[in-house]
Amino acid sequence: MLPGPTVPLVAIQDSTAELDAAAMEFMSTTQREMDAMLGPGVFDHGMLARDVVGAFGLIKSLNFDMRLVDFDNVQAALSIKLDTLGAGPARDRVLVIQTFCARVVEYSNSLKQRAGTGLPAP
Repeated sequence: MLPGPTVPLVAIQDSTAELDAAAMEFMSTTQREMDAMLGPGVFDHGMLARDVVGAFGLIKSLNFDMRLVDFDNVQAALSIKLDTLGAGPARDRVLVIQTFCARVVEYSNSLKQRAGTGLPAP
């Protein structure tokens, strides 16, 4: 069991600085990787930035009325952030939030496989 808050709501409220840093790191990392794979100017970085900033804004305000891709972007960004955080309460909080978002994505994907439809779009 993790020390400290293991409830996503508490972890989110206590992690706004880490969430902001994760969003920025994710956008810059993704831009570099997509430009390297596809060539500069092919990938729509503006759309990614709008999606990521919007998703992190919603999650920081505890509004979970998000699209599945938003949960997936948040969990991906936090996965990258986990690699840069040392052991301690900040890493534990980020892990709780990342796990929560990853589980929402997994649940929706499982539901889609079993029932033919995932979670409804907001």
